[in-house]
Amino acid sequence: MSVVERADLEGADPEAPVSTVGALDGRVIGPGGDAEDVRLAMAARRQRRLAVVDHDGTLLGLLCLKRSGRGFCSAEDVAAREAERAARRGEHRAQDAAEGAAEATPSASAAPHPPSGRGGPTPARAGDGPGW
Repeated sequence: MSVVERADLEGADPEAPVSTVGALDGRVIGPGGDAEDVRLAMAARRQRRLAVVDHDGTLLGLLCLKRSGRGFCSAEDVAAREAERAARRGEHRAQDAAEGAAEATPSASAAPHPPSGRGGPTPARAGDGPGW
């Protein structure tokens, strides 16, 4: 068993088994720890997550410290953050699409001018494209 953090992945062989990339020391805790003591220790170490395991090493859960360090994440907190991320991704996609459409639409100054002649548009003929 191994607990993998982002820093473990930097420079790691992408083909390596997860068990060889992560570590257990300082990343697991038993189920009997006092929540406030654990929270204070995690905050002091700037550690956001701990795996909770039983005496056999079976994973029981995950402690996730809020970014503020003032409490633990709940399922509702995690769902709310994911919803925020999804909304931001949607906003970025909409903004990218709008920017792409704006780039594809020529501006008035870049629009082609009708050919000069007697001052009026030239009648369109079949196959000529835009009728200037």
